[in-house]
Amino acid sequence: MDGEFVRYTAPSLVFELDGQRLEGGGFQPIEAYDVLIANLDTTLARTPPPAGPLPLLEYFSDGLATQEVAVLLAGNLAVPDRAAAEEALIELAADGAITREPLGNDALWRLAS
Repeated sequence: MDGEFVRYTAPSLVFELDGQRLEGGGFQPIEAYDVLIANLDTTLARTPPPAGPLPLLEYFSDGLATQEVAVLLAGNLAVPDRAAAEEALIELAADGAITREPLGNDALWRLAS
């Protein structure tokens, strides 16, 4: 299909690297994209999740929502524990290490300045 493009009925992701093209056509679970990326660049190393949310907020300086923290703490393809992530975030906020900015029905968590 060189030079041809397929149109999908739902949003799709196309990954390309060094002339290799892999497509995640239509809506796919996150695991499908994980497989595409792993096959596209086999030199990538997976970083294990930290023990708590503080290193995540140090890395993502623009902040993270609660569910984003939960997903990153869960690690590769594990079920996120939103309640545990929120509890850890609240503890860090109570200690003054991070701030909580209301965002819709959730919050944006950032390092305290």
